[in-house]
Amino acid sequence: MPSEPHDPRWEAEVLTLARGSRAQARRATTMVVDRLGPTVLRLARRMTRSEADARDAMQETFVAVDRGLAKFRGEARISTWVHRIAVRASLRVAARVRRVQLRAREAKSMPPAGHADPMATFEELEELRRALASLQPDHRAILALTAEGFTGEECAAVLGLPVGTVWSRLHLARRALRAALGDDG
Repeated sequence: MPSEPHDPRWEAEVLTLARGSRAQARRATTMVVDRLGPTVLRLARRMTRSEADARDAMQETFVAVDRGLAKFRGEARISTWVHRIAVRASLRVAARVRRVQLRAREAKSMPPAGHADPMATFEELEELRRALASLQPDHRAILALTAEGFTGEECAAVLGLPVGTVWSRLHLARRALRAALGDDG
């Protein structure tokens, strides 16, 4: 996790509790939520571009953490494991939302012409939102993680990729975003 140093004692305590009684396991999950919840929510917001969808992804993440913490093998840091789950949950939620939006668009007719929002900043944000939505999910994930402050090595651990692949995809993601925004530079 980029904002906090690795704390092996905290991880050992969480894993010991997770493998204990149900009450202890709940306490372990609470410790993980308390420590990683804010970062998971920010990551999910960046990936889903919606507060409600981010909260759905966060809830899916911590349900999966609660179910799997006792079986966690410790091959990676707990924070890496949780963020990997969060990326996958965010991608699932975003895909679900896209499917619902597509169905809604198909069901409705196009809005009447001349109803554009007069605020240029809103239009710019919409353009950025559309550009981000047009990116491949793995590109959005890398952009979200780096915007959250994750290093290349941390991104690699979260996404289960070699560091070189992370840097390559980050370069491609930035180039694709510039192209989607119509920026030749």
